[in-house]
Parts: sequence; structure tokens; C-alpha cells
Amino acid sequence: MAIRSYGRSLSLLLQKYYLGPDHPAKLRVWNYFRSLSGWRLLDIPYQEDLGILLDERDILQFHILSSGQYEPEVFATLRQYAEKDEVLWDIGANIGSVSMLASKCERMRCVSSIQSSASKAALIHCGGASPSKTTTSKRADRRAYCGCAAR
Repeated sequence: MAIRSYGRSLSLLLQKYYLGPDHPAKLRVWNYFRSLSGWRLLDIPYQEDLGILLDERDILQFHILSSGQYEPEVFATLRQYAEKDEVLWDIGANIGSVSMLASKCERMRCVSSIQSSASKAALIHCGGASPSKTTTSKRADRRAYCGCAAR
């Protein structure tokens, strides 16, 4: 599945506009531009050296767009108690925000279950999952399972 996203530069410009000062037509201009472009995903930097593809219409993704993270205390606790070669099962990984963080943790390996093939492709695109370790089950619900290897 091809990922349709803006480049990093345009995404950052759009993020600044979206989070910038309000004006009377701001949401109309935003929605008009985004609908003209087919609601491409925003390619936003995530944490230190990661990138993440976001759609601000989703509440979790909006939270990451506006604050740069989502529930950081959850992953901080997981990292604090992780032992060597700990396996993190990210069930219902959504866009893989926790999975990408786990892939950077030296003590963890991550297995993510993602329901949508678009989310799986976005996770691979951002570098959170290895395409060679990513498979899609043949079950009727077509869930995707991504293996995120520790670096």
C-alpha cells in the first residue's frame, strides 16, 4: 500500500499553521486545503530521531501533533522495568507510537498487532517496523502483525 503523505518540510509548515494563532477562517482554510490534497498524512518528527505519519482528525494523533507525544509516562514506566530482551506486546497498536519507542529501547523487542494495513504501512514507512519481519495474517479480519526489532 502506497503511503500518501506530505513531505517533512510541508508537514512542519502545516503543523505550525494548525497550532498557530487562531483567526476567523482558520478551520475552513485548513479543511479546504486538506480535502483538496486528499487528506494526506502529516510527516512529523517524533521523539528524538523518529518520524510519525499523522491524521489530526484522530484524537490520539491530534494529541501527538499538538504536544509531540501521547501518554509518555506509560512508556517511561515500561522502559524503567524492562529487563534484557523483554518483549513488549503492543496489542491494538493503532499508529505504532509505543512500538516505535520500543524499537529504540535496547532492552526491548516489540510485537505489535495492527488492524489496518494503512497503519502497518505507515509504521514501516516511519522506520518503526522492519518490512522483513512484518507479515499480514490470512484471517478474515486481515489484521497485520509487525515485529519491531530493538536496535
